[in-house]
Amino acid sequence: MSGPSITYWSRLEPRPRSNAIARPLAAPVRDPLWFLTRQWQLGEFRGEDAGSPAFVQITMRQSALTGWRSGKGPFQPLPPNQPLELLVEREPFTPDLSLQVELAQTYESFLGTKAPASFLAKYPLQPPTVLDAETIRFLSVCSGRSFDGIALYRDIQANPGLFLAPAAANFAAWVQDVYGDFGVSDPPAWNPEQLEYDVQILGTMPDGNSSVFSAEPAQDAGFDWHTFDLIPNAHLAAGDEAAVPPAPVVATTRSVLPGHVRFRGMPNSRWWDFENNITDFGGVQIEKRDFAKLAVMDFLLLHGNDWFIIPVDLPVNSISVIDQLVVRDVFGENTLIERAEDVDGPAGRWTMFSTTIQGQANPGTFFMLPPTAASAVQSGVPIEDVRWIRDPIANMDWAIERQTEGGIGQPLLGRERAAAARKPLAVDSAIAPLVYLLETQVPLNWLPFLPIAINAIQGQIVLQMGAMLPPDLDPALVRPIGRILNSTNLPPADPYTLREEEISRAGVQVTRLLARTRWLDGSTHLWIARRKNGGQGEGSSNLKFDLALSVPLKGDA
Repeated sequence: MSGPSITYWSRLEPRPRSNAIARPLAAPVRDPLWFLTRQWQLGEFRGEDAGSPAFVQITMRQSALTGWRSGKGPFQPLPPNQPLELLVEREPFTPDLSLQVELAQTYESFLGTKAPASFLAKYPLQPPTVLDAETIRFLSVCSGRSFDGIALYRDIQANPGLFLAPAAANFAAWVQDVYGDFGVSDPPAWNPEQLEYDVQILGTMPDGNSSVFSAEPAQDAGFDWHTFDLIPNAHLAAGDEAAVPPAPVVATTRSVLPGHVRFRGMPNSRWWDFENNITDFGGVQIEKRDFAKLAVMDFLLLHGNDWFIIPVDLPVNSISVIDQLVVRDVFGENTLIERAEDVDGPAGRWTMFSTTIQGQANPGTFFMLPPTAASAVQSGVPIEDVRWIRDPIANMDWAIERQTEGGIGQPLLGRERAAAARKPLAVDSAIAPLVYLLETQVPLNWLPFLPIAINAIQGQIVLQMGAMLPPDLDPALVRPIGRILNSTNLPPADPYTLREEEISRAGVQVTRLLARTRWLDGSTHLWIARRKNGGQGEGSSNLKFDLALSVPLKGDA
């Protein structure tokens, strides 16, 4: 056992001898000649005849986007108070039972009392054809107590004079503002054969000519500037030019003050400043092929403190082109700044935020700022989920309805429907020891897509949706129940076909979900959108044909 010990500490305290702080802040050096020689070695004594920018003069022209159309339809004016995603992606809400009851209760709230008893017979609830367990429970509560508010809303729109004016008008305006319309049709811009939106935008270029842009939404279905391509020599119909007049071209000249580029962790311009450790440049993992990372690192570590930024305010829904950019430095010299691709030439072309021109190597010289809310869109949980996979063993593709809408709008999982519909094989072993199966059972939510040759000479193949036999050999074939596979943008007599290249080995996932955003005027918009993403690889349905299964006889061990 050790004995007691005594621990000592020593503390150093400053003892200033005067109140002056000039000497501590002076940062004196012992060898100023060394600094001069280092400046000479680094080339700081070379006369570059360059000064800091004092102000910048910009001459530019601006025009605007004027119209849009879905598919090959006519152009219509572009409304100024709505984002482009709402116009293109919006589709009617499914008129399920929960919405029927909700609108009925909302009408009574606007009315201030219970609706007339005759509404129960005049607007009865419309249950779906196939009832699930939750829909049956919902009906047991609401049947005979509520009515179809969607039918009432449509009746108010058709005959507004037959209802109480304040309550009916406020109710119809509320439904139109929140939901819009109800139905099971696809949005006009949805292309079911390519599983994406097909939309074109009409705009007036800064030179006064009208041009057409094709838009291919990004993965989040947003229409930002990089989703547009200019279609050269696009011809407009006479009706389009009359329906959508061109926008005026505004030329402006302004002088702005440039500012230094600032970002976290950038190198400081003074030798006695220490950079903060907010950005860990040493933690960046770089490979030999990561040219983009190398360029960014070179800019951050070496040249980041020698760049200036020029603020230019651009209105939403505009097409802008800079005709002249003149920098005036502190020595009174004017320098004309040319476009980077014009200076570097075709061999060293460099550009950013440029719009691609279809069929041409050179991009456009303008910048487009479309009326998009891509970065401000809030997406909800999926209300429908369909995934396409390749099945190389069965030599076909499958569309799996993993989730659809139930009778009250609740998620209806496909595997639960398949498990409820699966039935055991009924076999009497006393009659025959072998059982012949035409095909094995496939889950009820799996829909086959078979390759069909449409041009054998050119080898063009499409994927056509087929049907499976139900487990109980019912004459009615298994059909999809969701809205994605029951597309209304196809002719009724034609089968649902997909281009073969749309379904890769990784598969495709298409979801329907709720989207919400706030626009520039503070208004809130709610709609149903569709998202297209990559799948999770190949799969197997375990589909087999012409099977003879042995059944054990009674008494066999």
